[in-house]
Amino acid sequence: MTDKLSDPPDPDNPEIEYSVHSGPHSHNGIEVEVSIFRLAGTNDEWTLEVENQLGGTTVWEDTFPTDDSAYSEFLATLAKDGIEQFIFDDPVVH
Repeated sequence: MTDKLSDPPDPDNPEIEYSVHSGPHSHNGIEVEVSIFRLAGTNDEWTLEVENQLGGTTVWEDTFPTDDSAYSEFLATLAKDGIEQFIFDDPVVH
């Protein structure tokens, strides 16, 4: 029997690093889940995705150099268009 310190990376199921800005966000009784993420252990740019309570998602086509800039984009979109824009059944791309 051998002790394994860790499993080798699985290219079909890579680890994801989530920003501290990820999590639930609610306004006017509407809650969405904000996900800001990238491949773990990389310096890749950050992806921004917002999921509503119905499972519909909004994904930004552009990536962001920092998780702070991705979160700022979410807040700017929220201020401009309101949280109601995230209520839909079909995925939306920004």
